[in-house]
Formats: sequence, C-alpha cells, structure tokens
Amino acid sequence: MRTPDNVEDDPAYQRWLYRREIELSRACGQAPEADKIRFEDEHANGSAAVDFDIRCRKCRRTLATSQYLIPHAPKQVEEYGPISSSTATKATCAHHFVDPLSWMRPELEQGKLDGRLECPKCRTNVGKYAWQGMQCSCGDWVVPGISLAKGRIDEVKSRTSGGLGGAGIRLPPASATRGSGQENL
Repeated sequence: MRTPDNVEDDPAYQRWLYRREIELSRACGQAPEADKIRFEDEHANGSAAVDFDIRCRKCRRTLATSQYLIPHAPKQVEEYGPISSSTATKATCAHHFVDPLSWMRPELEQGKLDGRLECPKCRTNVGKYAWQGMQCSCGDWVVPGISLAKGRIDEVKSRTSGGLGGAGIRLPPASATRGSGQENL
C-alpha cells in the first residue's frame, strides 16, 4: 500500500491533520491555535514548479509563488441581459487563494476568526483571511479563506520557469551564429 515507515513525518499526513484541525476549530467557531497553523513555505520540499511570483503592487516584495495557490473551480453563472437570457459564462476570480505563509504569522497567530493581510514591507493591505471560509467572486467557497486581492498584487513570471538560456541570459538571435565560426567574411 506504499505506506511510509513513519506516517507521522509524511507531508500528506501532516496536511490531513492540519485540515482536520481547521475543521474542528471551524465547528467550534474559533480560530485554530497558533501552534496548530501549518505554514506551507516552511514545509516546502522545493520540487514544485513555480510559474509566477505574486508581489505587492506598491513595493514589489514577493508575497507568494504559484506553488502555494489553492486551486478552486469557478461556478457557472447565468448572465441575464436584453439580448441573451440564459448565456452561461464563467465568472472571473478577484482573488488568489493561498496556503498560510510565514510572513502572515503575526496576523494569523492573533487568534481572530478573520482579518486583513498587510504586506510585511510597506504595510499596504494586500488581502484578507477568514478561518470559517470565504466565497470567491466566482461563486466557489474556499475553506480556510486566505486570499490576496488581484487588484493589490502583481503576477510576475518566475525567472526559473523557462524562456531563458541555460546560463540565465537570453542572447539576441544574431549572437548565436557569431561564436560558431560561420561568419561571412
């Protein structure tokens, strides 16, 4: 069954325990205890692909990477209008939902059920959280709801996601043939 020798140290089991703790604290109407919060960036193994960075729009500090996003499926929304009465379209999400990250620690460990998230560098409001869950603008519920507002952040393509040469420098098209000895004299 591919059970690890020490189940207690298995990341999948630790995430399951964390989800159970969130469910229990939600049922009690309380925020989870500070020592029970799992900050995912402290447990990351570094093997996940990072497509883009999420940065504060004001000071450009990196707040999260795409590997910490919580995927959710937008619901179908019916659009009522004079031309089309039952056209179903997907609503766009106004937030990125993320796992708890270490820069959020001072706010999340206060024991409040919900609150605002501020950039740790410039103190600009960049999002909000609600342990009992939050409904996205697309209609889907995410529990716990820890979100970064797309209007307050920028998505920047990660430097490690490709598009650059092996040394990290992209050369102009003409430079590739100059060093190969095929120069026209």
